[in-house]
Amino acid sequence: MSDNLKIERDQIDKVDQHVLELLAERQTHVKKIGEIKQEEGLNVYDPKRELNARTKRKHSAKSLGLDPLRTEVIFEQIVLLARDTQSREEGSNSSLFKGLGVQGRDLRVGVMGGIGSFSEAAALQHLGSQEIHNYELQYPISSENVLKDLNAGKIDLGIFPIENSTAGMVTESIRAASQYTFDIIDIFDFDVEHCLIVLPGVKKKNITKVMSHPQALKQCKGYLKQDLPNAELIEGTDTAEGARILEQTPEETGLAVIASKRCAELYHLEVLEEGIQDLEVNYTRFIAATNGDLNAISK
Repeated sequence: MSDNLKIERDQIDKVDQHVLELLAERQTHVKKIGEIKQEEGLNVYDPKRELNARTKRKHSAKSLGLDPLRTEVIFEQIVLLARDTQSREEGSNSSLFKGLGVQGRDLRVGVMGGIGSFSEAAALQHLGSQEIHNYELQYPISSENVLKDLNAGKIDLGIFPIENSTAGMVTESIRAASQYTFDIIDIFDFDVEHCLIVLPGVKKKNITKVMSHPQALKQCKGYLKQDLPNAELIEGTDTAEGARILEQTPEETGLAVIASKRCAELYHLEVLEEGIQDLEVNYTRFIAATNGDLNAISK
């Protein structure tokens, strides 16, 4: 090993040690904040602050020449470490939904999208992670309708996408969020793997149209340009809409949809290709929102 290589590796070791010392220092402040929150009866997780912190980190990473996505993956673990520390200090159930919900009935959860959509899958995964078992899913389809139903008291919890790691902000959700008042109780990520789905027996050479939500089409832009350059792109209300149409119109042999593998199973369709999104790491960030009037979750 050359002297120059050893010098650089020694410097990396020093930096790594400094990072560990900074993490330990950060945990000291985390514990103090946890004590303050416990004294003041505040929740462990502050989603609004977390959203602002993520935005600042994204801009800072870019300015420092770092990959914002990979940097955020690192910080996700740091934040989880801090949250676990505060939860242990509190010595109680750290569910983000603690103290939220309804009495005497199931929690009504509205999602952007239909049965088989990624929003539905994200909601099911997140409710499970929070140990919420008594719920009723509703499908307002659009972000605007989710928030409209939330404000009208038709649902107790609204879940909708806000940003994708590949395609950026979900314009529909940003526009809807600016028109309604709601409380953010959680922000979470969901891995998205897109599939090219067709009627049974249809080959790729037969495809003349591809339908999906605009965000899904953006996330698969490179694939579509390379593999289906002449196909007409049709924007749908959600990723499951095209699958519903295909099941009901078996004569549409030229139509393919971009959706989840589960969506193909639900609507008796065939997956031609899996993982057609342009980037292997492809996740969507979701918001879980309430109207601020709920009191206790029924589990």
